Amino acid sequence: MSATSYQCGFVGARDYAQGLAWYRRAENQLGYMSEQGWGQPQDYVEALSWFYKAADHGNADAQENIGYLFQHGIGVQTDYRKAMSWFYKAAGQGNSNAENQLGWMYQFGQGMQPNFGKALSWYRLAAEQGNKNGNPNSPPASPLPEPGHIRQRTTEIANFVRTLGNCLPQG
Repeated sequence: MSATSYQCGFVGARDYAQGLAWYRRAENQLGYMSEQGWGQPQDYVEALSWFYKAADHGNADAQENIGYLFQHGIGVQTDYRKAMSWFYKAAGQGNSNAENQLGWMYQFGQGMQPNFGKALSWYRLAAEQGNKNGNPNSPPASPLPEPGHIRQRTTEIANFVRTLGNCLPQG
């Protein structure tokens, strides 16, 4: 399914709420593609802009992505306080990657004194949700998806762009 499928009624009656939910999910994906330089030159400013839009709509993955950029100083000045703030927002929604990153920050004292008790608590919480990196002996996961996933998302975005013009009001 896609946002356009719901917006244009390709899957039954038009469902604008479902379409909006899918578009909001796309904001995070567009940010990720900008960050990685997929289909366009790598642009961290654009990536952060998309992540903020998605985060403002409550997207926990986007909140975790913003935290990651601040934690590692990717396209922004390293800021552990901002990173932790964004990770807490995402973790509050059950994002296991953010929980794992909080464990990492507490374990290695990023922006604070190390706190192994808090680190272990966050790692355990992430592991309980199936996060394979939710343990104190493994580094954070690489954010890169499998190549097949990239092709699939690229195809979905291309299809969206092609069909969008057919369902928008003309004038």
